[in-house]
Amino acid sequence: MIHPRLLRRTALAAAVGLTGALLPVVLTMPPAQAADGPCLSEKPTGGSLLGGGTRCDDVNQPDTTITSATPTPTSGGYINSKSISIAFAGAYADADTDPISFECKFQDPTQAAASWSACTSPFSKSDLNDSKAGNYTFSVRALDSNDNAIDATSKPSGLGGSGATSDIPDLDESPATMSFRVDTVAPAVYILNVPFDADNPDKPLVYTQSPSFRLAASEANVALTCTIDTTDYPCQVGITTFADLPPGDHTLTVNGADPAGNTDPTPESVQFAVPENITTTSKAWTTLKQSTYVGGDYITTRTKGASVRVPADNYRDLRLLCSTGPKYGVVQLIFPSGKPVTIDLYRKKRTRHDIIVIQDRFSQLRTGGVTIKVISDNKPVILDGLLAH
Repeated sequence: MIHPRLLRRTALAAAVGLTGALLPVVLTMPPAQAADGPCLSEKPTGGSLLGGGTRCDDVNQPDTTITSATPTPTSGGYINSKSISIAFAGAYADADTDPISFECKFQDPTQAAASWSACTSPFSKSDLNDSKAGNYTFSVRALDSNDNAIDATSKPSGLGGSGATSDIPDLDESPATMSFRVDTVAPAVYILNVPFDADNPDKPLVYTQSPSFRLAASEANVALTCTIDTTDYPCQVGITTFADLPPGDHTLTVNGADPAGNTDPTPESVQFAVPENITTTSKAWTTLKQSTYVGGDYITTRTKGASVRVPADNYRDLRLLCSTGPKYGVVQLIFPSGKPVTIDLYRKKRTRHDIIVIQDRFSQLRTGGVTIKVISDNKPVILDGLLAH
């Protein structure tokens, strides 16, 4: 006895033989996606009992982003380290859930062109050489790991399968890139015109309350920082004037940073002393403006008995800044205690900025202000400043 299912198959085969294409026997699946249409995966989709389905081309590659670098390059594109670590990430702009992998390329400016190789985040590189003459360049691109293993134009296995007409690359065609230079050499900074003072070489006297110093660095593009005592002052390579400093002892400290952030490990410094400007409102004296003098002025008189008091306290080194020359007068310095000191301003040759040492740094400590009194008659006396420290 013939089984009923076998009889139905025999009848079906006979019908196919008699009618051909008029009686299709394929049991179809839902319509497949177009071979070149947008899709999230290049795996086969659709198909039939006798066919292999359709393969489409995923045209949306993942995007690549460099998220951080340690150390972070400066605004000038430098790092001051022999090593660097670079983190990165990838993401899809659509709903693709395929895993993402990465390829990296690191170009040394002194070596042949680099090639792409598989990598993971973070990418680290050490033993870098200083490269002021050229850039290191790091590039990274994200890959759709599943689609990258598939040729979308190939037909899926089985009868009737179809593939896409093209296969757009499954990696980010706009890699994320960063370039940087390595500079680990610290600059050296210099104060070139340190004032000379034979009487007190440790704290030389400057003749103005706005002294100028010539500053320099061992390399170009070094940004200088200057501090006088505990106050920051703007400064730059070349001549810098520090305006309106108070009288007394000061310390100028200069450092510099190059574009990579390297700083001089031994900043340059110099000590100096600024004199007190001698001023008065007494009608016995005349005040004349002159930029080359302490405070931008000086006082003068020919009147015997004219006097001016200058504040001072706790000092050993005492020096008078004045003018000397032929026919100049005589003054007397009077202290709260002790004997007065008489100073003759006569010299064979005129000196506009003369320094007269009243007592040196090894002398007895004095306290209290100093009164300067003219004891000559009808002879010029020009006073500028007094150093008491």
